[in-house]
Amino acid sequence: TEKLSQKMTLPNPHELFGLNVTIHNPEFHDLHGIHRMRIAFLFLLAFSLIIPGPAARADNIDNTAEKARLQAAMQQFIDRQSVDNALLFLDMETGTTKRYYPVKAHPMIMQMGGHFVLCADLKDERGQSVPVDFYLAPDGRRFVVYHTEIDNRAPLKTLMKRGIVKKLP
Repeated sequence: TEKLSQKMTLPNPHELFGLNVTIHNPEFHDLHGIHRMRIAFLFLLAFSLIIPGPAARADNIDNTAEKARLQAAMQQFIDRQSVDNALLFLDMETGTTKRYYPVKAHPMIMQMGGHFVLCADLKDERGQSVPVDFYLAPDGRRFVVYHTEIDNRAPLKTLMKRGIVKKLP
């Protein structure tokens, strides 16, 4: 019975994978939603690091670990590009800088030849939900976001109608 009463202690995932995670506390947005999204992506990232392998190709994207790597790459891009926990977007017509706060990543992954498209919902400064499409390319063992469309779903819809972008199962 002594063995049954002992508690199991798991290692801190931040220490285990050498991750340095800082969660900011901005005044505007829902910290709990951001916190849950980051935790989910940390687990996806940790899972993808456990299973080694090259970046996904068109013939092996059905692999769950590769999908996790894609999601982790999108989250890393958001984290690295964020200023005070918001993605900044320069509106070239008005010259104003808009702030978008991460809320929810979509599990759907789309393929465009050897590249991929992932989507997320962000909130603008008024709290309105805004769709964001991230275009990723494989680069060795990692993925790189090379294009982002914020609140402009028309290009993706056009590519889907033309059969260039397809949803993955």
